[in-house]
Amino acid sequence: MDHSTEHLVSLLLEMGIDRDQAINAVIATGNSSVDLALDYICNNASEQTPEQCRLCEDTYEVSELVKEYPPSFSNRNKTHLLSLHHNMEPYEGKLTYTRWKKMNLPETYTKNATLLEVREDIYQYERHESQDEVEWYVNFADQVLFVAYSGPLFAQDEIQVAEHPILASLVTLYRSKYKNDTNRRPYTTNGTDPTPVLIQGAQRRIHVELTNSGLYGNAFARGTTEQVTKATTLIRPPTVTNLIAIEAPQGYGTYAAYTIEFILVTAYTGFMGAKVQGGISKKCVIHTGNWGTGAYGGNKILMAMLQIIAARLAGIDQLVYHTFMPVFTAAYKEALHTLDNKLAPEGKTVNIRDLINKIESLGYRWGFSDGN
Repeated sequence: MDHSTEHLVSLLLEMGIDRDQAINAVIATGNSSVDLALDYICNNASEQTPEQCRLCEDTYEVSELVKEYPPSFSNRNKTHLLSLHHNMEPYEGKLTYTRWKKMNLPETYTKNATLLEVREDIYQYERHESQDEVEWYVNFADQVLFVAYSGPLFAQDEIQVAEHPILASLVTLYRSKYKNDTNRRPYTTNGTDPTPVLIQGAQRRIHVELTNSGLYGNAFARGTTEQVTKATTLIRPPTVTNLIAIEAPQGYGTYAAYTIEFILVTAYTGFMGAKVQGGISKKCVIHTGNWGTGAYGGNKILMAMLQIIAARLAGIDQLVYHTFMPVFTAAYKEALHTLDNKLAPEGKTVNIRDLINKIESLGYRWGFSDGN
């Protein structure tokens, strides 16, 4: 092998890929890049191995990360939030960053034993983990990881960074060192395919009450220091959160099959990555909610349905769906009823392509952005 081929093969070997498989992939893609070689492996493997779609796995000492890349915010209220807790509790533990290539969907779908729970609230970040269980929370991401964390907006993505400020340190590191690194760059898509980012071990140091404070979304920047302080509770000692950062698409009109498939592949890849990363033998619990239905205007029923399908396809043990308000609870229930009674009744195995086409035939339409 020439030098360029050997270099690409060595990178694939570091990811745990078989040597013969790595050599074949590099040659088949013309020594182009690790990214294309992984694409080839994922698309041509007779039995796709999710571990082979892990692009990187980096682990940091939190105490060192926060010293080298201290969290900072441009918005005054977010800076104030940081000041309330920054010196109160130590930053400690380990933080792990992984990024994943899209995974091929299984050929068939059937209702399985995934436990579904719906809650009309926002994330509470309860800690029920044991040595045999790992919990994850979906981050409703932009293509650029934590794109607007520093500024005035205070929607789901920005709230998570404010409450878990080590995420600001992490994304600063990746923007400064890895923005051009094909495997590590902090992007949740590569332009055409999803590349979910999973983060394990993020300290949650504060809770900002939003139900009664009126500080959600664009209103946060207009809040007074007194309002922000009153709405904030320090978490002592901090708890630890694991995140799945995935971006939903944007669109208008009626959903086409290719968009439905993209959403399903995105959720499936993120969920399967969480199952693999947490340990296949451990119980995997994923908390999610109204992903892609706020600023992106996604259909409430369809987005709930596709996340349920993705969780079942990935063999997730429990999916906890946080609806926040009655209209989303009703949408979730309609999604589940349509899926389990019309599209794929219990005990029936459905070809995944046929299922996607059936969903398309229902004519789900895009909504409108909520401005947040």
